[in-house]
Amino acid sequence: MKPANQQQVMLLTSREDIRIILGDVLVDMARQMANPEWVSLKEAALLLGVSTGTVTDWRYTGKITYTQTSERVYMYSRSSINQILEVNRKNAFKKMEKY
Repeated sequence: MKPANQQQVMLLTSREDIRIILGDVLVDMARQMANPEWVSLKEAALLLGVSTGTVTDWRYTGKITYTQTSERVYMYSRSSINQILEVNRKNAFKKMEKY
């Protein structure tokens, strides 16, 4: 069956794009639901507002709790991330109080 016009072709393409995007979102959600206490390097960096290199450095120095899931894949503790954020927030308020 051929589409009636160009607009219908665009609509079909848009629906396909949405299906692909939703598929990716659902996969990410399923990963988080399967193990909500641990997040990927990229997600840890986003949550902390730092680069992935900084998170890796923190892993080496022991600043962040992690687990190794395969040879080159590490997952980071959400509670450890929350602790770092809380310490950073408290330090920011202390600095503000000095002024």
